[in-house]
Amino acid sequence: MRSIVFGLAGLVSLGAAASAEAHQCYRLTAEPAQYRTVEEQVLVSPAREVAEFTPAVTRQVEETVIVRPEQTVTRVIPAEYGLEQETVLVSPARREWRTRDEAGQTIGCWVTVPPIYGPVTHRVIVRAAQEVSETIPAETATRLRTEIVEPAHTVTQTIPARYETRERQELVAPASARWAPIDAECRG
Repeated sequence: MRSIVFGLAGLVSLGAAASAEAHQCYRLTAEPAQYRTVEEQVLVSPAREVAEFTPAVTRQVEETVIVRPEQTVTRVIPAEYGLEQETVLVSPARREWRTRDEAGQTIGCWVTVPPIYGPVTHRVIVRAAQEVSETIPAETATRLRTEIVEPAHTVTQTIPARYETRERQELVAPASARWAPIDAECRG
């Protein structure tokens, strides 16, 4: 189809030229299309955000916990008793009228009776009852506890768009064909 277009264009220009000079010769010349190289920025990958999850950082920590709290207990220590013996007056000194029979006669006399002492045992307190408070210390235990050093978090990173410079051919002038006069004498 291109050759038909060039041929028609050539005939039109040949007809115009034939009227000017009857015997001039022409040569069909074709000029190729002209291109130039153009550099342009092309988007290779668009900007985007990438979320990166970072889990929590933890550590095990020993801690002392109270299993049973400190308490105070009051005890009663009972009294202690003992036996004590002492000599006591059983009967005081006295005068007594006594009679006796002597040879068929009764004789009476006042007689002094000395006091009579005897041992008596009785119970005595050696140590009185008392209350004693005793403090029972708290009972503790050691356990492991998980402690968060750094909480979990998400870091969003923005990745910028990436561009590249690419070359492309751009048409400056399309291909053309024309009849150009030549200095040769036409035969024909």
